[in-house]
Amino acid sequence: MLKKISQSKSQIEVQPKPRRSVKADRASSSAPPATDVGLGEEKDSFSRDEIVRELEADIILGRLAPGARIDERELAARFHVSRMPVRDAIGRLASVGLVDVRPRSGSYVTSMDASELIQLFEFMGDLESLCARYCALRMSFEERAELAALAEATQRAEDISIDDYLAANQSFHDAIYKGAKNRYLETAARQTRQRIGSYRNHTFGIPGRLKVSAAEHLAIAKAISEGEADLVQKLMQDHTNIKRDDFVPLLALVENRNRRGQ
Repeated sequence: MLKKISQSKSQIEVQPKPRRSVKADRASSSAPPATDVGLGEEKDSFSRDEIVRELEADIILGRLAPGARIDERELAARFHVSRMPVRDAIGRLASVGLVDVRPRSGSYVTSMDASELIQLFEFMGDLESLCARYCALRMSFEERAELAALAEATQRAEDISIDDYLAANQSFHDAIYKGAKNRYLETAARQTRQRIGSYRNHTFGIPGRLKVSAAEHLAIAKAISEGEADLVQKLMQDHTNIKRDDFVPLLALVENRNRRGQ
C-alpha cells in the first residue's frame, strides 16, 4: 500500500505544468488592468503635479491653442492614469486662469480678445519692469553674473530653434522674478505670465523677433549688473510692450481668431 502511494506521489510531482503559448503571454502583458489605473500604480504613470506641469507647458508653449477643447480621455491615456487626476489638473489650471471649465460643455484653453490681451500685457509689463528694477537694487554679484550668462544663452539659442529659445527665455525671466526678492511680486509675475504665455510665445515666430528679444535681454542684464534701476525699468517695459510694431501680427491673429468664433 505504501509503495502504491509513493508511486502515485512520484507521478504527481513529475507531471509538467501546462505551458502558456507565446501569443497568450503577449496578450496578457498588453491587456489593460481590470480597474482604472491610479497615480503611482503604474511605472509610467504621472503624478498630479507632473500632469499640471505638462498641461501648463502645452498651453504656454502653444501646443494647446487658445480656445482648444481639452479631451480628458485622451489625456488620461497619454499620462497612464484614470480621468480623476486629469480632472484635478484641469481644475488647478482653471484656478489660475489657463483653462475655462464650461458646465455641460467641457474644458477649453482660455481664450481672450484683443482688449483683454492688451490689458494683461500692460499689467505684465508693469510687474516685470518692477522686478527688473528691484534686481538692479538687490541682486548679489553672483546673481548678476548668472543673469548675464542666461542673457547670453538666449543669443545662442536664437541660432538653434524656437523651442531652445523658449527654454532659455523662460530661464532668463525666471531669474529676474526671483532676483526681485519679493515673493508676492514674484508670484504675481509668474501667474500673469502663465495667463499670456501662449500668446507671448507666438511672437517668437515673427521674423526677426528672436534676434531683437535676445539683444534686449543683453541690455537688460547689463543695466541690472551696473545697478541702473531707472534704466532697466524702462528697458523691461519696452521689452514687454504689446503695442510695439513687432507685436501687431499677434493682435491681428487674436482678432481673426475671435471673428471665426474660436
